[in-house]
Amino acid sequence: VVDERPNPNKASLEATKEKVEKFAEQQQEKLEVKIIPNLVTGNIFTSIGEAARKFGAQLIIMGTHGMQGIQFIIGSFAARVILGSPVPVLLTNGTKQYSGFKNIILPFDSTIKTDKMIAKTIELGKAFGSTIHIFSQKQEQSLLGKVKTSHSLQQIKKQIRKAGLVCHY
Repeated sequence: VVDERPNPNKASLEATKEKVEKFAEQQQEKLEVKIIPNLVTGNIFTSIGEAARKFGAQLIIMGTHGMQGIQFIIGSFAARVILGSPVPVLLTNGTKQYSGFKNIILPFDSTIKTDKMIAKTIELGKAFGSTIHIFSQKQEQSLLGKVKTSHSLQQIKKQIRKAGLVCHY
């Protein structure tokens, strides 16, 4: 995503597009996966989610370097992408080499539908032999809400364990 605010010129966009396509081609050969390069001008926080929707993506993987400078006040780019994303977002620090993920944290919120996120978490967990940790920050106030949340968490835990993974919450 090229930021539209400085109004980039056509030559600059074309040069960037060529670089993206060349990089995608190199990575596709190296990683043996299909890569669809897509260069758009717009707002990074909304354009990534729109592209995910356009391509039917099930997961966005995004590199991050941590918050710096003004990001401490307005929030990180990655956090803002997560908030506007229609699909789960996996953040990774590109300076580290990973051979897998020993632990995966699955956020739980009883007010949203999480079926796809759970399925993707199980898929990643099985691929890496990970332990799944379900995390919920929201506390239900009513007894009925607490019972429903507890039941939902038990069902998710059962689903994860049925897939042969270790699960904690």
